[in-house]
Amino acid sequence: MAERQITSASVAAEIRGILKREGSAEHSKGVQGFFKEEIKSHGWYTADLRRLALRFRRSIGEERGLEFLTQVADRLFGGRILEDKIVAVFLLEKSTASLDEQHFALFES
Repeated sequence: MAERQITSASVAAEIRGILKREGSAEHSKGVQGFFKEEIKSHGWYTADLRRLALRFRRSIGEERGLEFLTQVADRLFGGRILEDKIVAVFLLEKSTASLDEQHFALFES
């Protein structure tokens, strides 16, 4: 049996799956009150998102490095769900000193 190839897309999809499965529909309704425009949320609390991102940041950083972590975060930034973007920020928050202008240009695009 062939081993599944790990890509930034597959890791981002795994994170999105966790966010969708383990969110709180009840909390999701309350999140909308913080925004003027309509948003999509899975209803996660910030502390739980931070713990999830930390777990992935450690494993990705050790196994794949900063470039791969940046690619995963970029894929999450492109999502339409609030928590996708928050996890992307948390994945990179401890690495900002190591990021260069090319990384920031990627995120801006």
